[in-house]
Amino acid sequence: MNPITVKVLIISTSRRTQEELVDVLTACGATPIQCLSIADLRLKLKETEGCEVVFCEDTLPDGSYRDVLASVKSLVPGVPVVVCSLLGEMPNYLEAMNLGAFDFIAPPYHPPEVEAIINATIGAPRRDWKWSASTAA
Repeated sequence: MNPITVKVLIISTSRRTQEELVDVLTACGATPIQCLSIADLRLKLKETEGCEVVFCEDTLPDGSYRDVLASVKSLVPGVPVVVCSLLGEMPNYLEAMNLGAFDFIAPPYHPPEVEAIINATIGAPRRDWKWSASTAA
């Protein structure tokens, strides 16, 4: 794997998801920073200089990926958000992408897949991520 050094915020209440993502991100050379809620995410976004990517669960105790996307957009515009979903449901995928998520993934998390996502976010211009039929073509 290529060495990558990026700070990645993980927002998840699932111990299993946290552990899997920390293991995979660490194996990719990233520095994972863990959050347990959207309130915690907001604090860490303000405190953590240079956060380059956010991974979040689709459902959280104090909101959802919709709230994460809005918080990231207002506090650190252009930082990509990757939504993690245990169910990987198509309506949630489409909504997350339309709301500006960079990607939408389901477990199990594989190092090559996560590394490819991280590398794509590093090389991509910082902007509001908006998926549309025209960008998919």
